[in-house]
Amino acid sequence: PGRSLASASASAAASAWIRAFSSSSRSRRRRSASKRATRAASAAAASAAPPADSPPRDFFFDRLPDVLARDRASFLPASAPAGVSVVLVGGGYSAATTLRALVDLAKDGDFPLRVVWLLRKPSSAGPPYAVVPDDPLPARGALVAFANALAAGGAETGRASVAVRRGASVRAVRRDDDSGGVVVEGVCEAAGGGGGEEFVVRP
Repeated sequence: PGRSLASASASAAASAWIRAFSSSSRSRRRRSASKRATRAASAAAASAAPPADSPPRDFFFDRLPDVLARDRASFLPASAPAGVSVVLVGGGYSAATTLRALVDLAKDGDFPLRVVWLLRKPSSAGPPYAVVPDDPLPARGALVAFANALAAGGAETGRASVAVRRGASVRAVRRDDDSGGVVVEGVCEAAGGGGGEEFVVRP
């Protein structure tokens, strides 16, 4: 009986130790999982909200630029007494979004911001964007109204100078030998919508 009692006591103690160990192990696993989740959330937040001082770019963006935050320095450098020239190519919602951001950005600048908006769609085809009656997305409707008005020459652009080229096609993008800036060359419809003419946008 004595041995049985000792064995039972040892067995109970071992069982208690195993339960305690398992509980401690689960607690450590929960803490580890929590730490991993915290690190993942921090990484996601850093990715979603990159710093607003990304190095400026003077060539091109193949994505939607964050004009008012991350990529601000590319469009509003610390010093540009001669002004900044931006060529915006395309007639999608990304182009309209960028255009409105550039107009807003120009309000903060102390020097000229010149935007040349190149649209493949000729003026004979009507406004660049189709208007959706009673658009269920008010922000999209406002963006379309702004872009169409600007293309027609009726939008307020503040300090930004916006030149719209319809029926445009880019033929060359190169570096200027003297200034090192980017030069964009192409053809577009002539003023008034008749014929065609060449254009050159220099830095």
